Amino acid sequence: MVDSIEWNTTACNTLTCYTPQGYNPYSFPSINMTDTVKFCYDAYIYTQNQMIVCTHCDSLIFDYNDSTYVLFSTQGNPLSINELTTNEIIDNKIYDVFGRELLTAPIGQMYIQNRKKYIKLR
Repeated sequence: MVDSIEWNTTACNTLTCYTPQGYNPYSFPSINMTDTVKFCYDAYIYTQNQMIVCTHCDSLIFDYNDSTYVLFSTQGNPLSINELTTNEIIDNKIYDVFGRELLTAPIGQMYIQNRKKYIKLR
């Protein structure tokens, strides 16, 4: 049995965050439909001398087709970008600037070996 529920909401755009007064989570005066909005809530559920807290945040964008805000993550948008890692192979092969493999390093010309550029003078 739940005795009572209280909640706090916050909506942020790139300029500022808004915490509406009262229980109306729709009163954010300076947020435009073109903004990506980070919307967070904290819900406090009181029951039998116990308090349960739920906290959640999501990014929302305005869907002009439905005239509603939708989750940013459901629209095929990236949620994170991971750094690419490569397995560098050091095999001492020699290449010219056109990417052709050479058997020996050319004298007086630029060549590439192990991802570095060189010029052999003699």
